[in-house]
Amino acid sequence: MKIAENKDLFSQRTQLIEELIEFNNNEDNRICALVGEWGSGKSFFIDKFVEHIKKICDENEEGEEEKLAIEGKNTFEVLVFDAWENQAYGNINSIFLEFMFDELQSRKYQNKPYLEYMKDHGKEWIGEFSKIFSDSILPKPASKAVGVITNGYKEFKEQKMYKAYGNQILNQIIDEKNFYDILIEMLIKEEKYLIIIDELDRCDPKFAMELIKKVIYLNKKLKKSDNKVNFLIAINKVAFENLLKGFYGMSYDTHQYFDKIFDYEFELPVAKGAFEYVGELLTTPKNGRTLEYELEEKLNMETIEKFKNLNYRKLNLLIEVIQKPKKLVNEYYGKGFNPDYYYDLIRFTLEVVKMSSYHEYLGIINAIRRLKSRKIYSINLSRGILTITNKIEDAEKFFDDITTFSKYFKYQEMGVVHNGNLEELEINKLKEILSVEVLSLMWDYPI
Repeated sequence: MKIAENKDLFSQRTQLIEELIEFNNNEDNRICALVGEWGSGKSFFIDKFVEHIKKICDENEEGEEEKLAIEGKNTFEVLVFDAWENQAYGNINSIFLEFMFDELQSRKYQNKPYLEYMKDHGKEWIGEFSKIFSDSILPKPASKAVGVITNGYKEFKEQKMYKAYGNQILNQIIDEKNFYDILIEMLIKEEKYLIIIDELDRCDPKFAMELIKKVIYLNKKLKKSDNKVNFLIAINKVAFENLLKGFYGMSYDTHQYFDKIFDYEFELPVAKGAFEYVGELLTTPKNGRTLEYELEEKLNMETIEKFKNLNYRKLNLLIEVIQKPKKLVNEYYGKGFNPDYYYDLIRFTLEVVKMSSYHEYLGIINAIRRLKSRKIYSINLSRGILTITNKIEDAEKFFDDITTFSKYFKYQEMGVVHNGNLEELEINKLKEILSVEVLSLMWDYPI
């Protein structure tokens, strides 16, 4: 399912969020794919989708489900399962059950421990489980294991060995029938769910295929039990095709597989470049100007090229930085200087350099620290004046350190008061590498 063309990527992805909400409001028991290339931001999009759903849920008032559905707002709960993160924990049954339980326990189970729930659910096999658990983990006689198992479970769960070892034990008891029955019982039947499975194409082929098979069979069981659950599986189609061929053989018909498994495919809109990907986050006015304008007016081409060459994952991290402005005010700022305004641009630049080359970023940080440690200058940021207060030792290193980070910004005419501590050539050289951003970094920008 392709969404209609829109003015930028940010708007297109917002539209896709709205379409997914409408789809899940209107459809039941569907298995869908969210298709995107590696690094295209599938996980980031899922995070934003979940944030959007939670925001709507927080605004919902009790008893308005019908009204919300009519208005196109969500009337379902979203659960996100990270397949890659969980593939190392053995057989899928117990880890998936625990994931579902953790997502639902605060609403349905009043924060009851997972093991206690499993004990209550399966009286007929808890004795066997207690014996296996106690013999393997707890230094207690098997006859006393049932009494201590719940108390020891929290401490045991915090150990690194828990998921791999604990689920191995549970899997000896939870067979396929138990798995589906327990999972269906966990759901609140009156509610609707969207279960998102992320990072599947990064998984081991055997684990990925097992998980897909469980989703298919679980969907059939949920439909029979009249539970309304949709699945959305995020995949890189090319990588997933390779995964299928690696599992079934190179001659396997992957297109037929996709047709049989997925009822719908939602394609994640892709950007033509970094500016389009970041979209409205750059073009939204702030302090009377847009950050996009500042990039073009204040940054050198080297910085812009670094920004353009960032992949989607790094751009996602950059977006998080842009969305969290710092507000710093102290006695050095005059009325005409807005630190929030300048620091957004500086933080943007430092993050771009960091994501392009951490070695280069450390070079900037170390240069700034050396400059500040000299204590041979003062800066009036509001007036844009650098005052050299003492003679400069090792002037060549002084200029090299400033150039280390000034090269990312365009020159701006700043005042230099030298007090006889600079030669005429040095004064001119200094003026050619200064800008408000450079002075901010030299003075009190937090490093």
